[in-house]
Amino acid sequence: MNQETLTRGQLAKQSGKTFETIRFYEEKGLLTHAYRDSSNYRRYRASDSDRLIFIEKAKQLGFTLREIGEILDLHDREAGACKTLAQKAQRKLAEIDQQIADLERRRELLKRFDSCDALDLVDCDCDVIEHAKNGAADCDC
Repeated sequence: MNQETLTRGQLAKQSGKTFETIRFYEEKGLLTHAYRDSSNYRRYRASDSDRLIFIEKAKQLGFTLREIGEILDLHDREAGACKTLAQKAQRKLAEIDQQIADLERRRELLKRFDSCDALDLVDCDCDVIEHAKNGAADCDC
């Protein structure tokens, strides 16, 4: 091969990933399958280290392995990758915005329940079930 190659150990050290992680991503198709050299060692492309780092960063952003695979496939083909990636990022951002809104609603509901001084829900002045169902803003606990 013309380009620099790495053993699995070298790739693991360079990328900060474990052997198991490298094997897993290879099995999932996120990494090109390593070839075996004349000594029967697995050899990976030096660029696979960058690929592993990208996979980790994309996971941190909330992309699924399937979505990451699609992005990497686009990158490998270089056909409209930037535009498609931007669209995927916009969809992911919308998902995150929705999750944040859901968490904020849950937080407000929990704050209302926390303000009830009664020792038992039966003794609480506010109708906890009704407030939960309607997502009411005020609780007179």
